[in-house]
Amino acid sequence: MNPTLEAIAASLKKASSPEDVFGDLAGSSKDDRLHSLTSCFRSLAKSVHPDKWNGTLDERLAVSLFQQISSWRVQAETKVEAGTYGDRSASIPSTPPILDPQVIKTPKREYMVTKLVAQGDIADLYACTYQDKGVEQRAIMKVVQSAADNDLLQNEAKILGAIYPIDQKEERFYRYLVKLHDSFLLKGKGTNRRVNVLQFVEGSYTLEDVRKAYPGGLDYRDVVWMYKRMLAAIGYLHSKKGVIHGAMLPTHVMVHPENHGAKLVGWSYAIDNWRGRINRIKALSSPWKHFYAPEVLSKQPPVPATDIYMASKCAMYMLGDTKIPNQIKAFLDSCLLSRPERRPDDAWKLHEEFDNLLERLVGKPRYRKLVLPTRS
Repeated sequence: MNPTLEAIAASLKKASSPEDVFGDLAGSSKDDRLHSLTSCFRSLAKSVHPDKWNGTLDERLAVSLFQQISSWRVQAETKVEAGTYGDRSASIPSTPPILDPQVIKTPKREYMVTKLVAQGDIADLYACTYQDKGVEQRAIMKVVQSAADNDLLQNEAKILGAIYPIDQKEERFYRYLVKLHDSFLLKGKGTNRRVNVLQFVEGSYTLEDVRKAYPGGLDYRDVVWMYKRMLAAIGYLHSKKGVIHGAMLPTHVMVHPENHGAKLVGWSYAIDNWRGRINRIKALSSPWKHFYAPEVLSKQPPVPATDIYMASKCAMYMLGDTKIPNQIKAFLDSCLLSRPERRPDDAWKLHEEFDNLLERLVGKPRYRKLVLPTRS
């Protein structure tokens, strides 16, 4: 057992209250304490996040510890809301899941929430359905875990709202973007959580899912089409919409193994109107901190080369330990230089150069079937 995980497991075993896990929270107001709790949770969860231990002997333990810490966070948040955090003798009010299967009505429409499908570092994802002209449609309901992060989902809604509707001449770029159906505040007892309802992406997998199916990495001929889709997506965002995604991570790029499509999700960290303005990415996805470009980690304004860095980092992640042509490695390395001004900053031009490189190496593109495990 890894010493870090062993120490955390021992500490959690002794805990009898959320105060034992997160300690004293800074601030006197409820909002300040919730922000402090979020920081404490992220710091602790970073060490045990299952992604960090994927494929190791400690993976199962990491999953268990992450779930325990998440459960303690819910209890801590409940006590903060009740004004009893700090009193270890105070009982913890009964706290149901953020969303049980239920019907949620908004000014736009009515949604039937069915089940929890995934949990990220700031939000939970639920499957839901709604009626459109008598036809049942599927969607994903993204619910922020803590009201302290409402601003991140609000930013996602603002960015996606600005991107759509796309001009008819640009409809082909829909395939790279996820559509926002709705955004609203879910009212609870003393807490209003931001909710975004997003397009359901049928038959797609995140890059993280794909890599888990191929732990040693993919054949470079499979990775290249994924990389080209990422470059096309950010090329459109940069040149036509003035948007920097800011979080090109394996969990935020979805690919379709059969039709070789791709979509970008996770827009909570994106910035728009970056030209001539000093904008900084407001938050990082802690489990994937090592994927961020150096300028983001040093809290400098992101630029188009920032997205290119992270997309190239994703490509290297997908390649894993597989052998690749030296020319492709050199190409990706040039996109991973530490200083953004030395990296390529035009994704469209980079896409063209990559196409030319591939044609010299392997000839005209040929369809390759990518087999992944089926899932419900």
